[in-house]
Amino acid sequence: MGSGQGHVMRDGREEYLLVRACGQLCALPLEHVEETMRPQPVRALGEAPSFVCGVAVIRGAPVPVVDVASVLAHGRAGTKTSAAPDGEAEATTRFVTVRTGGRHVALAVDEVVDVRRIPSEALADLPPLIGHGRADAVEAIGMLDADLLVVLRASRLVPDAVWAAIGTGRGDPRARAGEDPDG
Repeated sequence: MGSGQGHVMRDGREEYLLVRACGQLCALPLEHVEETMRPQPVRALGEAPSFVCGVAVIRGAPVPVVDVASVLAHGRAGTKTSAAPDGEAEATTRFVTVRTGGRHVALAVDEVVDVRRIPSEALADLPPLIGHGRADAVEAIGMLDADLLVVLRASRLVPDAVWAAIGTGRGDPRARAGEDPDG
């Protein structure tokens, strides 16, 4: 599998931050993770796709917020609560900010689980027949203990149109409130 290129490797294993979204175990390459935090206020963003909750101001900058469960097609569609596969309600309890090139994205997740080293041979490229959710946002799949593990490709989570809206101020909550986004 090609996901090992450019990822943090120790002892022949890649390091990942493990999170859960609507019961699904997901992995984010640790080298892209900036921080985890409590959810911040989110403002809707015009015509953003349903998996983009909106924009939050994080460390003074507008950052798109992506609902990981919606990306994986668990039907949450940008809401703050959902039903887990076992029928119990779950709520977004953490944001994980990740770098995608020179930009940042906040991922809304239900739980931050752990940091783990995972051997690259334990992961496989996404089979072409798997098309649920946004398959381009999934880098690989595998098993971790008894859980199906989905490795997310952070660089594919936010469409260019959303970045453009944020860049013009249309997605900046400060601009919408009548404040000058530049200070």
